[in-house]
Amino acid sequence: MGRPKLYKTPEERVLAARSYRSKYYESHRDVINTNITIKRRAKRVQKIPRKEPPSLIGGPGMRGVLARRAGRPRTIAKVTPATGPSLDTHLENEGSRIADSISQIEGSLKEITGALLVNWQSHFSRTTFAAAVTLISTARFQPRNY
Repeated sequence: MGRPKLYKTPEERVLAARSYRSKYYESHRDVINTNITIKRRAKRVQKIPRKEPPSLIGGPGMRGVLARRAGRPRTIAKVTPATGPSLDTHLENEGSRIADSISQIEGSLKEITGALLVNWQSHFSRTTFAAAVTLISTARFQPRNY
């Protein structure tokens, strides 16, 4: 004699399958979630392209280079640090360029404040104009020390 039917309709069969899946998930939730995170991290690593490490400014990178010579196998040639300008001289040049930029900005601010003062004289009273002049003259651009 065979086993009796548990479900009389297809809907009952679907509900039973759902309840079984939910019970299984509740009892194995930690294992399932850790496996999912492991798979997602592996996919994410595959999607991210590998970037070469940054090279020194004005010189070759610090990694070894494969020397290619005709008729000989490739060998790793060690690269010496920068043959061009060093990092210190580069930073000094950047500092002078920043100082030049600051002086240009201050000059343009003086021109703008001069033009604004001419327009303010015609629109506001003398006391308001005097207060604005003192406020602008006391405000000075303070560069940050990097």
